[in-house]
Amino acid sequence: MPHDAQRRAMRDAGPGTTGATLRRVVVLGGGVAGLETALALRRLAPGATDVTLVTPAEEYVEIASTVGEPFGLPRAPRVPMAVAAARAGAALVRARALAVDPDRRQVHTDDAGVVPYDELVVALGARRVATLDDAVTVGIDPPRALDDLVLDLIEGYDRSLAVVVPPGPTWSLPAYDLALLVAREARTLDKHVWTMVVTPEAEPLELFGHEASARVRGMLDAARVDLRTSAVASRAPSGGLTLSPSGERLEGWRVLALPALRGPALPGLPATAAGFLPVDDRGAVRGAPRVHAVGDAADWPVKHGSLAAQEAAVVAHAIASAAGAPVTPLAFAPVVEATLMTGEEPLHLQARPALLGARTEHAGAPADAAAPKVAAPHLGALLRD
Repeated sequence: MPHDAQRRAMRDAGPGTTGATLRRVVVLGGGVAGLETALALRRLAPGATDVTLVTPAEEYVEIASTVGEPFGLPRAPRVPMAVAAARAGAALVRARALAVDPDRRQVHTDDAGVVPYDELVVALGARRVATLDDAVTVGIDPPRALDDLVLDLIEGYDRSLAVVVPPGPTWSLPAYDLALLVAREARTLDKHVWTMVVTPEAEPLELFGHEASARVRGMLDAARVDLRTSAVASRAPSGGLTLSPSGERLEGWRVLALPALRGPALPGLPATAAGFLPVDDRGAVRGAPRVHAVGDAADWPVKHGSLAAQEAAVVAHAIASAAGAPVTPLAFAPVVEATLMTGEEPLHLQARPALLGARTEHAGAPADAAAPKVAAPHLGALLRD
C-alpha cells in the first residue's frame, strides 16, 4: 500500500484496528520554523502523526546567508521543497493559506481547497515592509538590486552608504553583515566608501550583551564603519535622511535598509495589532485550540532562525505528546545563536535573552566555519546531506 494511502487508512480506521489514530498535523510554511517542525515530528512521533506541509514555495533557501552572495561568499544553502517534505515523511501541498476556520479545524487555501487538521502549526513567517523610499530593501527588492548597489559603490558612482535598521520587531544582524562586507570589499579594491550603520539599538547587537556589543563596535571601528545608535532614520523633504532624535542629516547617501516586519494576520486566528499570533510559552496560540505558531509569525519580539528552530522543537514535542508518543513536552528556554559575517573570520554569538537584558554565552570563531548560518538541528542535517 502506498505510504500516503497507508497513513490515511491508519488515520481513518479508528481505535481497535491500529490501536490509535494518526493525528493530522498541518504545517503552514516552508521556512526554518515549518520545516524544523515537520522534521522533528518525523523523529518524535512517526507512528502517531500524519503531517501535511502547505507552502507555495518550490525550494527552501537559507535567507540569512544570501546577503553574502554579492561579495563572493558561498551560495546560500538550498533544498527542493519536495525533498524536504519527503525527508519529513510529510505530504506536500503546493498552495497558499488564505484563512483558518478553527471551529471546523480547516485551512482554506488558494489552490488546494480546504485542508482539514487535528493540529495546526502556523509557520508563515513575517511580512516584510519597506519603510524608506528610494532605498534598496533587503528581502523585498530582487537580489540584483543589491548587486547593482555594491557595484555602484565599488566603481565610484556612489561614495557613501547608510545601512538602516528600522524600529520595531526585527533582526538587526544583517545590517552589520552588510556594512562590514561592503567595507571589506572596498578595502580589498583600494576604494574608499563612507559606510554607516543606523540602528535604534542602544548598542550594536545589544541582544547579545555588553561583551558582544564591544566586539562588534571594535570591528566596525577597525573597518572604518560609522555607527549611529538609538537612532531612527526617515526621509527628509530633500530626499536625504534625517536621524531622530539627533536631527542629523545625511544628504546624497545611498541607503540599504532592512525591512520592518509585520505578522501574517491570518483571517480566523487571533492577532496582535502588528499581525503576529499571540502564543504562550509552549507555542500555543491564545484563544485558538489546537493551533500553534512558531518562528516569525509568533509574537515573540526577537525574530531569528535559531529561535524559530527552538520554538519548532517545543511545539513538535507538545504535539507528539498529545498524539500519544512517549515524549515529554518542553518548556521554551530561548538561546539565540548567530554568525556575523565580518569579511574576515566570522564571529559566532550566543546569548540567553532575558527580561532585563541578555547574558553573552560565547563570542568567538564558530566551531565549524562551514556550518549553516541558522542553527536548526534537523534542517541543518538535511542541508549538509
